[in-house]
Amino acid sequence: MTHAEVASLSGDTWGVLARPCKRTPPELPRAACDAAVRAVQRVQAGDCGGTQDALDEMKSALQGLKAPPPAPVAFFQHKMQSILAAGCTPKPPVVPPR
Repeated sequence: MTHAEVASLSGDTWGVLARPCKRTPPELPRAACDAAVRAVQRVQAGDCGGTQDALDEMKSALQGLKAPPPAPVAFFQHKMQSILAAGCTPKPPVVPPR
C-alpha cells in the first residue's frame, strides 16, 4: 500500500468518528477522540509504532465508559489496524556495530 493510499484510507476512516467526537457534548471521551486524531496523523506520517500507541491510548480512554462505545468506534479501530497491517512495515532492529 502506498503512502498516498494510507493517507487517504486513514482520513476516510477518521470520518466515522468525526461526528461523535465533535458533538457538544461529545459522545466519546475527549481523550479517546484526541488519541484517534493522533493515530490518523501518525499513520499518515509513516509512524507505525506511534499509530499503535495512539490506538492503545484510545482503547484505554474508552474502558471507563458505562455503556459500550458506539459502533463507529469498533469500525475505526478495526480499519486502522487493517491500515497498519497493510501499510506499515516494521523497521528492522538496529544492530550496534562490533
